[in-house]
Amino acid sequence: MEQIKLSFIVPVYNVEEYLVECLESLIEQPINSKEIIIVNDGSTDSSINIINEYSKKYEFVHVINQKNKGLSEARNVGLLRAKGKYVQFIDSDDFVDLNYAQKFYYLCEENELDILRGKYKRYSQKEEKYLEMKQKNNITNSVMSIRDYFNHSIENQTYEVTAILGFYNREFLLRNELFFLPNVTMEDHDFTLRCLTRDPEGRCMEVDNSFYTYRIRPMSITTTFKSKNVNDIMLIVDLMNSYVQKQNFDRDLKYNCYRAISTLIYQATSVYGRLGKTERKEIKPLFKKKLIKFAAKYSYTNHQKIKFIVCYFFWPLMDLTYRMKKLGLKKY
Repeated sequence: MEQIKLSFIVPVYNVEEYLVECLESLIEQPINSKEIIIVNDGSTDSSINIINEYSKKYEFVHVINQKNKGLSEARNVGLLRAKGKYVQFIDSDDFVDLNYAQKFYYLCEENELDILRGKYKRYSQKEEKYLEMKQKNNITNSVMSIRDYFNHSIENQTYEVTAILGFYNREFLLRNELFFLPNVTMEDHDFTLRCLTRDPEGRCMEVDNSFYTYRIRPMSITTTFKSKNVNDIMLIVDLMNSYVQKQNFDRDLKYNCYRAISTLIYQATSVYGRLGKTERKEIKPLFKKKLIKFAAKYSYTNHQKIKFIVCYFFWPLMDLTYRMKKLGLKKY
């Protein structure tokens, strides 16, 4: 029996408005021997009806129904169910370009890759148009070890944490126990750091192909901010730090891992600024001076370093800055 070449893993939770476009973009991929694994994560809208229609129409569309457990659990369940040599995680409110999958598959086979990474476009649902993006080219079309790729990405400020840009060898993920942390947001930070550092023999390539369209829409996970986001970030920061400390990394790799962790702490300060006064007061104790000092030491950019210095010495100034921003008086 011929092995399935590619498994698309699509977690679904209440995305009836966008689901058809997503699934059609996967079904139309001309790669033969593919499967689409839809993990229905407890949807309460008509998403389940759409899913059932597609599973009846196409024998390569498989459905897993579960109670709502979150994006990470849905991805993990899909990965364990997948049979493809390669897997890709697709968010169900996004969509992909036609014909990319076959090209990615051949590149992986030709170069014996464990991870192939591409680029993405941003589409504003509110404005109904693509947004202009400036993406730095990384090591386009060059095969290298995953650790060298990670170091280069950090040092050239081209590091992208999002898991949806990856085309992964399934056995590579399973062999290295590369799953998503359950019950948290911002899970891609931990997953991608481990993907790009765990296996010293892993092979990676990045191509200049903006194959993935990320849809910016109201009330999505990435546009809805809660105090839980900051709590999750702090948990992930601790877990990532613990992971790095347990590894026998050389000095440069360890340093760059800490820089990646620093960017996540920076993101926590940005989430903090989008919260209401009551929520900010609730989570402010999480930003301990030791943590801010660490983040400043390993800052990814000078802008981040300046912000961390402000946080360390003049936290009230940051509160004032965010208050002004909410009033439309200042950009930060």
